[in-house]
Amino acid sequence: MGTDIQQQWNAVKDAPILYISALAAIAVLIWVVITHLKSGRIESLEERIRLRDDEIADYKRKLEGATPDEAAAKIAEAERSILILEEKLRLLQPRQRMIDGPEGLAIRQELEKFPKEKRWQVAAKSGDNEVIRFSQQIKLFMQSNGFNVLDRIALVTMTAPFEGHRIGRFKDENQEIGPIMVTIGEIEKNTQFSQ
Repeated sequence: MGTDIQQQWNAVKDAPILYISALAAIAVLIWVVITHLKSGRIESLEERIRLRDDEIADYKRKLEGATPDEAAAKIAEAERSILILEEKLRLLQPRQRMIDGPEGLAIRQELEKFPKEKRWQVAAKSGDNEVIRFSQQIKLFMQSNGFNVLDRIALVTMTAPFEGHRIGRFKDENQEIGPIMVTIGEIEKNTQFSQ
């Protein structure tokens, strides 16, 4: 084995430029391949860095330069505001009371105490569609249970705040109308009955 290496070394000594050129060419070829492979990876990493920089700049623009803690506080405040707005929206949505439901139970029970043969007028607060619809249900309930009820629902304007339902006696310009039911607001808040 030692003689083989020595013979090849003699060949290299006889033509050193050829062997050095071959080694240089191989080294250059390996360098080109490695550089090409690394440059592709470097370009990919640089593109990812540019993308991240763009995302960070976009977040900063959206957060107006806030720190992560400040951004979390802003998000928490926005979530609280959304909850408050959802609650306000829920309160603005029309109620869906039904005379045959639990909200009409007090009215049904109280009406049983009154004479059916007297002339009745159902009235509702003007401008409140849900109250008018509920009053129509009350009128139909009374008619189906034998009450002498006028066909039209009187729309009234209240000067004093009033919520609930009341049965009472009212007069028009010419004569006493008789018992009248006024439906205004929610029954749970104030239910007043009188004869």
